[in-house]
Amino acid sequence: MRRLNLSLNLSCAFRSQHSPSTPLPPAGESYAGHYVPAVASRVFRAAKAGETAIPLAGFAIGNGLVDPAIQYGAYLDFAVQNDLLSPSVRDAAMTLYPACKTALEACDAAGWDAECVAAVEFCQVTMFGPVLVANPGINVYDYRKQCEVRAALGRPLFFPPDLFVRTGT
Repeated sequence: MRRLNLSLNLSCAFRSQHSPSTPLPPAGESYAGHYVPAVASRVFRAAKAGETAIPLAGFAIGNGLVDPAIQYGAYLDFAVQNDLLSPSVRDAAMTLYPACKTALEACDAAGWDAECVAAVEFCQVTMFGPVLVANPGINVYDYRKQCEVRAALGRPLFFPPDLFVRTGT
């Protein structure tokens, strides 16, 4: 039922802003790697079956978390290959990878929200945490750069809001 409601809400929101023949290009980043393909697939199948007039324009996923059970295991190798982490730290952290992978696979099989949040947080801390600890201020979207820090916020800011917020008319 939750999937049907999401589909109906998406359709209503899209139609309120666009004509029914406007192509829909679902897009997102990070965890959107889970739901953008599902939305695109549903829109494609609905259009093909004549359930909707909304054509699919394609879809895009940036820095997508598509299969976390595999991707979390690759973070540490990437970090070693790019001199962000020593092999010995990677090897120590990788002893926890089987638990991370098992938790994520259980989450996928059961689909329980609380367990999935716990699994992702465990994997984030154990598989990605060592990279963050070894490289304070690293920009996780471009490891070659440091994070911009906004003193007013007192925390790292990866994308300054003034890049994306329209002001005035």
